[in-house]
Amino acid sequence: PYIKKIQHFESIKKYNNTKFSIYKHKIIKVVYDRLLKFNGHKSDNMITTEQLIKKFGEHPTCYLTGTEIDIYKPKTYEFDHIVPSSKGGDNSIDNLGISIRDANRSKADLTLEQFIQLCKNVLNHNGYQCIKQ
Repeated sequence: PYIKKIQHFESIKKYNNTKFSIYKHKIIKVVYDRLLKFNGHKSDNMITTEQLIKKFGEHPTCYLTGTEIDIYKPKTYEFDHIVPSSKGGDNSIDNLGISIRDANRSKADLTLEQFIQLCKNVLNHNGYQCIKQ
């Protein structure tokens, strides 16, 4: 599904001579496209790849589940508005989370607190006890 999203990609030539050359062009394309989607398909004032790498590094973990993310498997993760744009969240680097695909899809446009409460409700309904550690 992400191959279709790559169609909006601009040129990646500007990334060729950066110190982040360890990232393959395919990953840069996917990351750029996901940032574009995160930014509402507007390229002005968009988060840069360098900012993204600085925030998450090469071995990020899902901010929702703690699951380690392999950035070289782009179909397994997505960028998420921590505070959904539908609830007033902006497109800033501070509001950008990285999560595994299933967790992001489950969270949908819930706030983090709403998502956690939903998870608690599901667990409680199925006989599990939730205790914060």
